[in-house]
Amino acid sequence: MNRQARTNTLQGYWPASQAYILAVITLVVGFALGYLVRGSGQPSTTSVSSTAQNPTEQNANATVAPMLRQLQQTPRDPQLLAQIGNHYFDSKDYPKAIDYYRKSLEVRPGDVDVRTDLGTALWYEGNADEALKEYEQSLRDEPNHPQTLFNVGIVKWQGKKDVQGAIETWESLLKRFPDYPERQRVEGLIKQLKSGGA
Repeated sequence: MNRQARTNTLQGYWPASQAYILAVITLVVGFALGYLVRGSGQPSTTSVSSTAQNPTEQNANATVAPMLRQLQQTPRDPQLLAQIGNHYFDSKDYPKAIDYYRKSLEVRPGDVDVRTDLGTALWYEGNADEALKEYEQSLRDEPNHPQTLFNVGIVKWQGKKDVQGAIETWESLLKRFPDYPERQRVEGLIKQLKSGGA
């Protein structure tokens, strides 16, 4: 599944610390988009526990620490809450991502990108039904949100084994958005499912 990149309108100049945080977040989101576009299946539920932090975890903690400090000053900042959720999502800590996405949506419930990300985190946690509920709410708020439509197709196909529902969702996506950036991939998935491949 793929996540929608966020765009922010910048007015004036940002302090260096905010620009640095934005650059780090953009980099992390970029890597996540590449990961999500590359694979559409659920991640493995197998995990190895360790008491020692590896270098990647140390870097991840260093990245989120300034955001968590800022959150102490502005605890109801929906954008900051979503950014922290994105950090945990990209770190594959889906329970924490879900928590921060939900906190963001408490403040700004109509944020379709955050709700779609919440659905995706729920999907990766193995909860197809809850993921679909979040996607359905996203589509009620913004019926023409292409990334949500794409994700609905994935969850219907892989989570609910609803091949026809996935095909119909993706055909609707391509009809509404003929220039969809992942058009060839979606057409390939439709062809695969119609030919009996699962």
